[in-house]
Amino acid sequence: MLRALGTTLLAAGLTGVPSTPRAAAPALDPLVWTGLATAPTKRTEVASAVVGGLIYVAGGFAAPADTVGTVEVYDPAADAWSTAPPLPVPVDHAMAATLSGQLHVVGGFASGGASDGAFRLDPGGWTALPDMPEPRGAAGAAVAGGRLYVVGG
Repeated sequence: MLRALGTTLLAAGLTGVPSTPRAAAPALDPLVWTGLATAPTKRTEVASAVVGGLIYVAGGFAAPADTVGTVEVYDPAADAWSTAPPLPVPVDHAMAATLSGQLHVVGGFASGGASDGAFRLDPGGWTALPDMPEPRGAAGAAVAGGRLYVVGG
């Protein structure tokens, strides 16, 4: 996972063969890698988006490839992690984007098949949105012109 936030590039991913989840998220400071707070849950195949300067990491595989609904939030200013309400449905390979200042998580794989589910994180928890027209997983998501687009999958 790579995400740009201001002038800092955050990277998290896998190490080893076979792949092993790695929770550390080093930051690129012009020419120096700096270790940051370790993510609470080791996961792969997550969805992530930036909302209000915070990085949300949702769903994914936890070792040994269990699909989870875990949602954790990284605050770069404090170099600290917190938890958010879990997804209503555990998914891996989901897509996330920020629309109207709120986190949206759509699609992914749940129970072995692609999902058409769509959810928005509101102050009181997750709200189910109308299902996507077609199930999608491992796709791309972007916001343009006030609309959320899902491409591929």
